[in-house]
Amino acid sequence: MLRARLLGALEVELNRGVIDSPVSQRPWAVFAYLALAPRPVPRSELAAQFWPDVLDQSARASLRSALWALRRHLGDALEVDGDRVGLSAGPGLWVDVHEFERLAGIDPASALELCRGDLLEGLEDDWAVAARDRHRTRVVELLEELARAAEERGDVREAIELTRRQSERDRFDEDAHRRLIARLDLAGDRAAAMRTYRVLAERLRRELGVAPSAQTRELVERLRAATPPPVIAGVLQAAPGSLALLGRERELAELEATWEAVCDGAGAAAVIRGEAGIGKTRLARELRA
Repeated sequence: MLRARLLGALEVELNRGVIDSPVSQRPWAVFAYLALAPRPVPRSELAAQFWPDVLDQSARASLRSALWALRRHLGDALEVDGDRVGLSAGPGLWVDVHEFERLAGIDPASALELCRGDLLEGLEDDWAVAARDRHRTRVVELLEELARAAEERGDVREAIELTRRQSERDRFDEDAHRRLIARLDLAGDRAAAMRTYRVLAERLRRELGVAPSAQTRELVERLRAATPPPVIAGVLQAAPGSLALLGRERELAELEATWEAVCDGAGAAAVIRGEAGIGKTRLARELRA
């Protein structure tokens, strides 16, 4: 039985034995391409995809070497039929991406449980990046489907958490962030909605050199101008008597950006300095809120 996990780092098992399969090595990148494909792939396609900058004869020779290396590990699980190459189909083959697609239409929650990470993490070939983007879009669609279902049954907290997972899938996805901002505000947590916007705006400025889209800015301006909605039961609200933090939006955004960097695994530190009584403690509390 051949099992291939493409969601997250590549993992390959044959007859319950784990095979060392670093995707940085060309044979295993070819394997990933074959596992992702819905049907056997022509040799000419593989040669052009993986060795595009050499003569066809050299590309085909490199492909033969890669297939030979795979056959040593996979045996008959790798099928070479004339000019086409694929994985041996049948009940003995299981690929998490194909299982994800099968479950997506009948049990989205179970489909999402298969997602250990992004598709083929660590592989930056153009075809892998394009497939990763398509899969990420599909994951966000399923998360939004579940979020809407949670809203319909009145589970606001679950809807917000599912929307937050959408925004974490792509930290620059403004559509997902707008949904998160709107749901936080609808739940009565306008402070969290504004924090979400500030973090997004700072991330876009710092990493892409752009401002949030007009659609995102318009949403935030509408929320700022509107009367705060009532807090929906089950969603945390600010402590009674607490006042909104005014005049420290830039400093708070910088602190939140630093915290985001730390959460992403980057080393970072921030120091809040100033005279006594100017609101250092209040600023720190707002960051933790």
